[in-house]
Amino acid sequence: MMAGRRLQGEAFPQGLHSIPMAKREPVRPSPKLLALLKDFQQIAGMAGYLTSAMDAPQLRLMFTLFARIMAPTEEAARARVADLQAWCDRIGVDLREGSSSAVLPPQVLIANPQAAPSGMWLLVATMNFNTKITDSSYQRVRTAVLKAYQRAVVLREKGLDVALHLLETPESWEAVITAEIPLLLEAGPDQDDPEPAAPEGEPAAAEADGLEVPDPPATGA
Repeated sequence: MMAGRRLQGEAFPQGLHSIPMAKREPVRPSPKLLALLKDFQQIAGMAGYLTSAMDAPQLRLMFTLFARIMAPTEEAARARVADLQAWCDRIGVDLREGSSSAVLPPQVLIANPQAAPSGMWLLVATMNFNTKITDSSYQRVRTAVLKAYQRAVVLREKGLDVALHLLETPESWEAVITAEIPLLLEAGPDQDDPEPAAPEGEPAAAEADGLEVPDPPATGA
């Protein structure tokens, strides 16, 4: 038999033994990263919801934003599809530019108009966009995302014409304050919490009109 070959049942030579592999401890997210997650959840709750995945030291954020408008008839709602698409396209461009391309290009889906119990017709565009942040690199993303959700609130509360006007005339931002639409520009993870968002797992946009909206996907671990 060849030298060096161990016979069945033969013990390992003294001093030789199998070495167990050391377990790798998961990297725990910093308290600041957890605070940022809560902050972004509250921002997204203004007009949508957020799912996330912790990959310390990075935090992956998957946003859903609902762009909602009302119209008196189904025909009137369909007639605004192109304008709503243009609004979404502009929001996507501003997200990219405002975040220095940290936010990936949004995916936009515009659903068919739905009849609301009020007799009006609801047209909804769903925007999905992703990004990554760290506890030292997040401010531009936060500013861009916050502005997008604030504009979605303007769209929902004041209508498409006002929302489009606001995009083209930034100096008219005073209209947002006058309309008492929530502004969170001064809020942050190191300051007092903004107004509470919708309950976890329940999109804020589902509250009105009794209409169905997509359920949020399961949160990644």
